[in-house]
Amino acid sequence: MPSQTLPTPPASPAPSTSKPIPTRASLAVVGSLAVDITMHPFSTSPLQTTAPGSVSLTLGGVAGNVSRAAHSLLQEDRTLLIAPIGADLLGNVAEKGLEDSGMRVDGLIRVGAEEGWSTATCGYLVDEKGELVGGVADMKIAREVEGRKVSSVLFTRSKWIFR
Repeated sequence: MPSQTLPTPPASPAPSTSKPIPTRASLAVVGSLAVDITMHPFSTSPLQTTAPGSVSLTLGGVAGNVSRAAHSLLQEDRTLLIAPIGADLLGNVAEKGLEDSGMRVDGLIRVGAEEGWSTATCGYLVDEKGELVGGVADMKIAREVEGRKVSSVLFTRSKWIFR
């Protein structure tokens, strides 16, 4: 049987892998972005065991909360959050959470695991009524918010000059 030559499909343009350049910021918020983990048992639970309940992740931190509020007022991508996040799973969660809410992520300062930093995290245990029982806050990465790093984010890239 003779071989058939199939027609070559037309070449399609390669998909763009670059993100659009953000607009200039009207507001920069500098500080901490945290992943908050809330544990809410369905009924009274002794603290020395586990109990059925719900666990939720939300984004918090003072700068995270302020920047989200400003973003909801200013809309678009006019608010620039400058905050350190770890090169860890929760850093990815925080970045994705901001992206999913339409916020910029180009002001995040990634800090590597080799330096021993992890993304700021607050774990809260509430009782069955929703009242705080206790918690633990790991905010060590906030030490990474130094003037020179903030200046680098703000001034070494012209697209971030304020209007």
